Amino acid sequence: GEALLEVQLRRCWTLETALAHPALSDLATAGRDVSSADLLHLHLMLEASRGSESPMSAHLASLPSLAEVGLPLVWSEDELAELEGSEVHTECLKLRAEVSEDFRALQSSLEGGGKEQLLRDAGLGYADYLWARCIYWSRFAPAFVWRESLTIDGGAGLERWCLSVYFVGFFLLFERFLR
Repeated sequence: GEALLEVQLRRCWTLETALAHPALSDLATAGRDVSSADLLHLHLMLEASRGSESPMSAHLASLPSLAEVGLPLVWSEDELAELEGSEVHTECLKLRAEVSEDFRALQSSLEGGGKEQLLRDAGLGYADYLWARCIYWSRFAPAFVWRESLTIDGGAGLERWCLSVYFVGFFLLFERFLR
């Protein structure tokens, strides 16, 4: 089918672009216990903290705020209380505890690797991490890519992407490009 959208990989949030960030480049290679997902979270957080100075600022401006993501994970206690007694309520409480523990583990990993100032210097905290996790969860898509762009064609719809032997863990955030 005809190409509807082609996005250069350098414009996507990938593990490769996260590792190219000066503040993150040594995290994966120095034996630090930071997951690929957390590297993407950190990259998203650091670029968001740069505001208009970020090369990704136009895209970041199109993303919802923490209050706008709409996930039960970020609902107020009153909103969550409406679900009390349900499985969703129970799972939300578990997930809140898990995300909080994940943030503490990330802080510990950064401290153990001499990067304890990374979040502090950028003015980042738990709310920023929660936002990055919510954005990641709502927009992550693994993809196989064989060239320097991702093409979505009209014949296959948005669900079918070009495949090859080269795997890139994608964090595709297309709102800005689809407008």
